[in-house]
Amino acid sequence: MKRKLIFTALGGAVLALGSGGIALASDATNPPTMSMSQNAAKPGSDAWITARIKTELSTARDIASADINVTTDNGVVMLSGKLDNQRQVKETVAIAKSVKGVRRVVSTQLKVHAG
Repeated sequence: MKRKLIFTALGGAVLALGSGGIALASDATNPPTMSMSQNAAKPGSDAWITARIKTELSTARDIASADINVTTDNGVVMLSGKLDNQRQVKETVAIAKSVKGVRRVVSTQLKVHAG
């Protein structure tokens, strides 16, 4: 019995360290459970939507994605920052709207550089 508990504890520690920050907890009687950070990475979750939009923006041609802030709350995406022209604003909004799970995009704080 001691050997089984030690093995389970060591296995859980190795799993937690080797899973890139996603810890799974288990013992001899309970199945593994997901941590909160793993739950947030599910498609359609706010964290997943935000990450997906940022990824899509980073690969978009002619959009300085580092200048755009993206936050998501219950599927509502808020975009803010400054871009070079109105075409980039429209493209940024279209990219955000195209992501699964987005209910609405608020872009009132997404501005075009003056001058």
